[in-house]
Amino acid sequence: MVREITNKTDWEIPESYLAYLEKGHQNKTIYQTKTTEEKSKLEHLIQQAHDLYMLVKDCAGVENFRSFEHLTRLLKEQAVATKDGNVKPVEGGKLTSQILQNPSDPDATFRHKTGESHIGHSFRSLRQ
Repeated sequence: MVREITNKTDWEIPESYLAYLEKGHQNKTIYQTKTTEEKSKLEHLIQQAHDLYMLVKDCAGVENFRSFEHLTRLLKEQAVATKDGNVKPVEGGKLTSQILQNPSDPDATFRHKTGESHIGHSFRSLRQ
């Protein structure tokens, strides 16, 4: 979403989101997270996604951005509102295999088969 805003608009992006434009940010965010940091990092990322949604939801033309569609879906499926007006991640056991696994790759799938976890693409995406 941040990349699409930067490339397609002249909207001001808060400094706290500019790190998403840096090369290697995905590795730093996902792959270099220690197990002990996972919960707090996920909570931070979900809150930041919600804050970004609130920042852009009323901007003209945002509804035409594919990334906004993915951001909206991600929040609908993976976040719940708290009493204090923030959001938190849905508990892992309550997530289904049909949720958006990766906003950058909406056809990515995750499911359990014969007791093993499998990550890949849906058959539908392979036919396209």
